[in-house]
Amino acid sequence: MNFLLKFSMLMAAAALSGCGSALWHPWIDKQVAGASISKQEASLKPIKMVRPSASAPAKHARWWGYWQGWYGYDKETDMKIVFARIEADEAVIQYAWATDSKALSTVLRGRFVGDEVQVQLTTGGYLSMRLRPNGSEMEVVRRTGYSGVALDYYGLLTRQPEPALEKPTNR
Repeated sequence: MNFLLKFSMLMAAAALSGCGSALWHPWIDKQVAGASISKQEASLKPIKMVRPSASAPAKHARWWGYWQGWYGYDKETDMKIVFARIEADEAVIQYAWATDSKALSTVLRGRFVGDEVQVQLTTGGYLSMRLRPNGSEMEVVRRTGYSGVALDYYGLLTRQPEPALEKPTNR
């Protein structure tokens, strides 16, 4: 990605760092799903998968499952997200990523806010996700919030077959 585009995206994020919801730069709308260029694959840990109940709102239940793709302006990070359980307005989410030299996997709670899912990260900042109209692609934005300036990083994941993390149950 060229320097000018990266710089303008970072400056827009910094200027709007006081906003509570995710800032979706139009750049992400033009991106194509696919694999990351990371030499290391994100690693998921076993997690109990619980299918959404029949009473769960369809707009929330559609998130359930396993997602994988790239993250970062140069697609340098492999990312996996598992929506393991949907509970009313919250979800239990496993979030994993890996670059060539670093990796992280953690389980967090996400909150449904309008058409997005927002997760407060233990490292600071937050992760926001939204589904594209096709329902099989998820856009991700991570706002770091470091040093009082918000920097946004984007990713694009696609729905994958159910992972063999643990056999899904109905409760």
